[in-house]
Amino acid sequence: MKMMVTAAVAALGFLAPAAAFAQKAPAISGAYVGPGQGCEEVFVFRKGKASFKEPRNAFGSAFLVQGGSLRTAMASCRIGRRSSDPNGVTTLDLNCTNTMSSSGMKAYFRAREDGSLMRLSGPNETSGDSYHQCAP
Repeated sequence: MKMMVTAAVAALGFLAPAAAFAQKAPAISGAYVGPGQGCEEVFVFRKGKASFKEPRNAFGSAFLVQGGSLRTAMASCRIGRRSSDPNGVTTLDLNCTNTMSSSGMKAYFRAREDGSLMRLSGPNETSGDSYHQCAP
């Protein structure tokens, strides 16, 4: 069962081992889509809030960060801790759940000047996939 959550979140590359850092992380909030996806294909926007379109695409590269949660099309994650290292890498400690199980994992991001996020496979990576922000 743990593999189902891991697969749902790892599809976005959120599963990687590393220690969290003590610095305060910048705010990461909003709806984001990965390479080759359009915001209107993945999300609906009502009264200033984004949510996933139904039916959800289990294989899409998109996520939604609102308050203390990060959601993918198939998993809902509680953000336990946000931290940042001196190189600008933000680490999110996540506890994710889908219809089958729950699992803890980490997500690594670097904010880019154009407002997008670069998803990293680990805290020492220098390149990764870029996620465009659809809405704050």
